[in-house]
This record gives sequence, structure tokens and C-alpha cells, in this order.
Amino acid sequence: AGAGGRPGPRGSGAGGAVGSSAGSHRVCLLDPKRAQNLAIGLRKVSMPTEELAEVLRWMRLGHHVTADTLEHVCDNLLPPLLESPELMQYSGRPEDLRDVERQLLPLARLPRLKARLQTMLFSKTVPTHHQVLQARIRALQEACHQVRSSAALRRVISTVLRVGNYLNHGVDAPDAGGGVEVRGFTVESLLKLRDF
Repeated sequence: AGAGGRPGPRGSGAGGAVGSSAGSHRVCLLDPKRAQNLAIGLRKVSMPTEELAEVLRWMRLGHHVTADTLEHVCDNLLPPLLESPELMQYSGRPEDLRDVERQLLPLARLPRLKARLQTMLFSKTVPTHHQVLQARIRALQEACHQVRSSAALRRVISTVLRVGNYLNHGVDAPDAGGGVEVRGFTVESLLKLRDF
């Protein structure tokens, strides 16, 4: 019991330590090093964690939260959060926690946090991936069109075919007669032209 016969506040069911800050008790659920690293990571989150937790809870895909913020949370906050069962199982009053634990609590209490973050991040990056893939498909289509419509390439391939017929069968032209005409060749065989 304290000086006035009243016990100080404690964490509920989490086994957290009780520290002192500015004359008032605060429950500390994270070890000092992890708490410091998470506090640094929280500074780079551009929105309150309560708002972010609600966005993830209801999967508001149209919210303005950025892919960078979601990726930062996935990479820097999620792993230590998943390794902190004391925080995830805390059932006491949020105001009894230190600032870092109090900010993380809305995310820690969210069910399937990892799956929600990954889904939301995917939804934010789909437009960019779609644009990149569309550009690559257009480039491939243009390349195919140029190959199919190139008169110069047709002449080169025709010459290669005649050279192959002559070297392999002694046939100089399709109407020469007296030999077996090869009507095609593999693309890989074009590399053999470097040997001539």
C-alpha cells in the first residue's frame, strides 16, 4: 500500500512492471531497448495509431493512408509487436501505460494484424503494379509487331534459310532440285552464325 493506504495501479493480467514518470505510475510492458526502438519507429508513422487501427479493422481501402506508412509498420513495428504477448494480452486501462505502449495498444489488440496490414498494403500497391505490367505488356506487343512487320528481318531470315540449305543439303534455292529443302530452323540455331 502507498503512503495514503492506497495501492498503486498495476497492469491487468499482463505481469507488467510499474515505473514512475512525472510523479505518476506507469505500467511498462516492454523492455527498455524494445520500447526505445518502437518509439523511434512510431515517430515515422504519419497518422495516429488509433486511426490506423480503425482503418485496418474495417479495411477502409479508400482511406488516404499511404503505402509507405503501411510498409513501415509491416517492416519495423509488426515484428516486435508479434513478439510482445504482454502488450497483446494487456486488458488494463490504456491510460496506465507508458506513451509507447499506449500508442501501440490499438494495433496490438487488433485481430489478424499481419494479414490486415498485408492486404491493405497490397490494395495500395496494386495500381502501381498494374501500370508497370501494362507498360511491359505494351512494350512486348510493340516488339512483336516490329518483328512480324519488319521486311529487313524477313530478308535476313530468308538468307539464313538459304545458307542452311546450302551447307546442309547442297541446295542453293528452293527450285534448284536434286536435294532436300529445309523449310525452317530453330531460333537457337541463329547463334551458330557467329562461327562463320
